[in-house]
Amino acid sequence: SISEASFNWLGFLTAMGSNLTFQSRNVLSKKLMIKKGDGEAVDNISMFSLITIASFIILAPFSLAREGWPLTPAALAASGVADPDT
Repeated sequence: SISEASFNWLGFLTAMGSNLTFQSRNVLSKKLMIKKGDGEAVDNISMFSLITIASFIILAPFSLAREGWPLTPAALAASGVADPDT
């Protein structure tokens, strides 16, 4: 609870964000799996593929902003990776 000394707001907000994304995934799955008219319903494998692609698109900017771009020539040289052109 909030009155405990070990309560952590970051952990609480992260858990709530996780709950929100899981329920959103379930709602999206149900909506896409329902067959409407002549269209085909999305099967489990296709749904997994769509969710994977969507999560990459959503998380890639955050990952690059947080971690930076470590594949630049200067960063690779600093990490000891040899330049193939030399």
